[in-house]
Amino acid sequence: MIKKIYTFTMGIVICIELVGCATYQPQVLPLAANIVSPTKMYSIDERKNSNTKSLSIIAYEAALYNPDLRAMRQELNISDALVLGARLLPDPSVGLSIAAPLGGEGLYNALGAGIGWSLGALFTRSNEVNRAQIERNVTIASYDWQVRLNVANALVLAGRLKSLQEQREIALNNLDLSQRLSEVTAQKALLFDETMSISNSRKMMMLDALDIQAKINDQIAFTQYELNYQLGLLPSEIVKIAPFDLDEIDPDPKALFKQAVEKRNDIVARQYAYQSSDVFYQRNLLAQFPSFALTLNWSSDTSKIKTFGPSVTFDLPLWNRNQGGVALSKALRDKEKESYSAALERAYSDIFSLSDALKRNQTLYTKAKREITMNQKLIDALKKALNKGDITLIDYTIKMNEINTKELWMIGLMQSIFEQRIALSLASGSNTILGEFK
Repeated sequence: MIKKIYTFTMGIVICIELVGCATYQPQVLPLAANIVSPTKMYSIDERKNSNTKSLSIIAYEAALYNPDLRAMRQELNISDALVLGARLLPDPSVGLSIAAPLGGEGLYNALGAGIGWSLGALFTRSNEVNRAQIERNVTIASYDWQVRLNVANALVLAGRLKSLQEQREIALNNLDLSQRLSEVTAQKALLFDETMSISNSRKMMMLDALDIQAKINDQIAFTQYELNYQLGLLPSEIVKIAPFDLDEIDPDPKALFKQAVEKRNDIVARQYAYQSSDVFYQRNLLAQFPSFALTLNWSSDTSKIKTFGPSVTFDLPLWNRNQGGVALSKALRDKEKESYSAALERAYSDIFSLSDALKRNQTLYTKAKREITMNQKLIDALKKALNKGDITLIDYTIKMNEINTKELWMIGLMQSIFEQRIALSLASGSNTILGEFK
């Protein structure tokens, strides 16, 4: 009878232990066929059904649909789980025992039961919860910083794609002029009006123009593929960049640095990381002190004499005293402090250098833009002169090559200014430096 009661009691205890336990749910990996599906995993309506995108739309879609960011968002769930685990109280332990006498008459089975609870974890529990919450803030700030990096990368690619497409138009004009000049020179060479060396040089000019055109097409294709990945699109999609213009700005490095300390996500993450290391250091200091467990015991011996009382178990901090943990956590805190200081110095240096370079390039672009406006009038005059026969095709081609070279340089300068403004936006944690992207 006693054995049946004992077995029944053990069954009840085990059932209580299993209440609320998580259950296993299988999860399959995505099929490779879904990756190359024309609809992918986003509907056409969600993507606004337009391949012409402004900077703000590119920034929005890069933040929402980028595959790397979709994976990183799962880390937020991990940090939430760690906070949940830190908040849970330690479970008590239950022990049951039975000892049957092997000899003698009139003896009873000896029974024992006890319930214990480790109280040592309660002293560091608040530190563990606080640290888990701070680490969650680190994860959020790190994720936000990665979002900004991916958005900035997508914007750079968009600007580069637009710049390359403009360069391709100019390169096509150069190629057309080179082909016309090569044909005219070849005809004159047949009539002995031009030497073969001049004819060959014109052919080489045409081949160089073809080579430049091919290289630009390769760069456009590569940039398009990379931009599509950043936006979560299929490689075959063709994205067109809506026209944009950026007003000249006058950045103040000191004001931008002050803003970076408060709003730049990676610097904020380092602030949280230092707080976490400081809490970890405090937790290890508390762990130096003895931890103990409290147990309530009940027993009945073979004479059926029952006893009940508590027992306390202490750790004796004679040699260890968690000195290793204290030394490690202190070193980690010092490391986070120096890392934060280095990040501030790096941020100020980047903001100062980017602001200076941006101002110089903006001034240079403003001066060169006036020349481009004048060049358009010169192009119109050259076309009229060529049609009237006042200048030769060779002179026209040479002059147009000079103008096109200047325009290519202007396009490259504008792209440099655009990328510097994106870099300055990242370095300062500002969303307003780009103007349209807010």
